[in-house]
Amino acid sequence: MRITQNIIFDRLFNNINKNRSALAKLQDNAGTGLEVRKPSDGPARFASARQVTEVIERSEQYQLNVSAGLRDNRMAQNAVQNMTDQLIDFKRIAIQGATATLSENDRKALADEIAGIRENLVAEANTRSGNRHLFGGTNTSEPPFMIDDTATGGVADTSNTNPVGVRISDSVSVDISVTGTALRETPAGDLFERLLDVESALRNNEPLSVSAALDDIDVIIDHVTRQAAHVGNSINRMEFMYEKLEFNIISQSSEKSRLVDTDYMKTMSEVTKYQVAFEAALSVNGKLLQTSLLNYLRM
Repeated sequence: MRITQNIIFDRLFNNINKNRSALAKLQDNAGTGLEVRKPSDGPARFASARQVTEVIERSEQYQLNVSAGLRDNRMAQNAVQNMTDQLIDFKRIAIQGATATLSENDRKALADEIAGIRENLVAEANTRSGNRHLFGGTNTSEPPFMIDDTATGGVADTSNTNPVGVRISDSVSVDISVTGTALRETPAGDLFERLLDVESALRNNEPLSVSAALDDIDVIIDHVTRQAAHVGNSINRMEFMYEKLEFNIISQSSEKSRLVDTDYMKTMSEVTKYQVAFEAALSVNGKLLQTSLLNYLRM
């Protein structure tokens, strides 16, 4: 096939245009920081990056769940610890009230203190996080406990046995707090009923009845302490999962960067290569034009 002057120029200009297109794409990559922005830039890398992005977004959502769960559980832990302190104070009062040398008025004063402890326990058991009550089980919209002389132990209870959980991974859910039912139902009987029994014994000036209740008070304190340990265990699991999710997000973000981000060292090398090629093509084009003009003048 005869190679005419037009064919030579067409090929030259075609190569120059390809070179300019490649340079423009490299400039876009450098300007955006992304080498793969759409499927046509690299179908396999684009698809892999989408999958990695979904993993990152899911991990970030679980991390938000864990953060909210940690906040609620730490509030619950503080409340249960305060309840334990109140119960320890209750035992001190009971020991004092069992002393035979106390007067009837002294015991009535101690009974008033126990009534105050009961109110404090109710207040702690009604702890809220935002607009959610932490010890109501799934009944979070209203205070689970209320002073009511007609109820068991003088305290009405609308909580249930269904703990609220928070999803921290695709297959793991961790309880937030403990239920009010779990708090008050102790091996020694209803927590508030035992308080009321001791309070009534003090008001009736019955030190032997108060003394007989001391073992039950120890059981109650141990029970509430175990509930605090349960909350603490949930906190430990969430803290561990938060760190695990953080590592996963960092690792997956690095993988996504490897798939789609611009390699600036490579890009700069490519830019230099195409610039040299572009300048060489222009130089050749100039020489060809000069040759064609001389041939025309000689005709």
